[in-house]
Amino acid sequence: MIYLLLTPKFSKVYTIAMTRQQNIPIILLLFLFILNIFFAFPLFAEDTLTITTYYPSPYGVYRELRAKRIAIGDDYIDGASYTWQDTESGSGEVDYTADLVVEGNVGIGTVNPGAKLDVTGASGAANNILMHTDTGYNNIEFIRGGTSQSQIYVDSSGNMNLRPYSSGTWPYSLVVAQGGNVGIGTGSPGVSLDVAGGLRAGSKDAVTSCGLGQINGEGAQRYNYTTHNMEYCNGTSWVSPGGDTASLGTRGYTKLPSGLIIQWGTVSAITFSANNGGTFGTVTFPISFPSGVFSVVATLTAAYPGGSYIWYDHSVKVGSITQSSFVIWVAAPNNGGYSGTYGANWIATGY
Repeated sequence: MIYLLLTPKFSKVYTIAMTRQQNIPIILLLFLFILNIFFAFPLFAEDTLTITTYYPSPYGVYRELRAKRIAIGDDYIDGASYTWQDTESGSGEVDYTADLVVEGNVGIGTVNPGAKLDVTGASGAANNILMHTDTGYNNIEFIRGGTSQSQIYVDSSGNMNLRPYSSGTWPYSLVVAQGGNVGIGTGSPGVSLDVAGGLRAGSKDAVTSCGLGQINGEGAQRYNYTTHNMEYCNGTSWVSPGGDTASLGTRGYTKLPSGLIIQWGTVSAITFSANNGGTFGTVTFPISFPSGVFSVVATLTAAYPGGSYIWYDHSVKVGSITQSSFVIWVAAPNNGGYSGTYGANWIATGY
């Protein structure tokens, strides 16, 4: 049995029943039906025919479904509240260029999407998101409160860029070039790590592990905020590559990468008297030289009675040099019978 419902300007319902035993009446009824439509509808009249199907009700399963544009969501299905723009500048809540708008989360490979887009691959299978372009670059941009914050994009040369938005520009922050070089602050890294700007290493509190082998920290670098020195792990302990310069006053030392150690200091009072008489003083180095001493050189400072000059044939002498100390005194062969006190500055080198 077939039911046909039409709703033209003159509302009518036509019901046609057909069985195998009623072939002739059916032909007659069809002929009368066609005549009725011809005379009942005014010429050039427009009517809308709406067909609603539910199979199986109220859901549908289709092998193929095509649409020019789709809005999905509990609110978006309200066509009166969410109308599509007819033109780029036309009125409407949904942008003219949009073909698909979704109100909630979208799951690909999952029935429990935990975010606006949740892509889940099968166990052990590749889980890829592909972005294609023939020219230009692919771009993912992050926006907060209507303002661009940062972007990830691959430029036309194939370099991956991470750049923040700053005062109307996109300065280079992190670039991974196709060849594998990494640039920070530069878009064209020329070496494995190319930094255009300052570089700060971790503090001693944040980087503490030091042991033999790369996996245990050997070769790592850090800044020690206690001693105010750069340090590196030599496989055993943290050492300073440029020397331990914790004391930079009138008495101190430094260790150079070559192993050379330079130490310095002052002696405030060396007394002298007639005929080379005077006091022999022992000076202890700030640190002991681990292997040996190259030299110790001292010079007098003006402190002769009156404090304004050094007697012409007076000099300072050093001797009895060890890895931890030396002896200092004043040679005064002609002092006119005077006695007095000098000061001295000294510098020693060793390893």
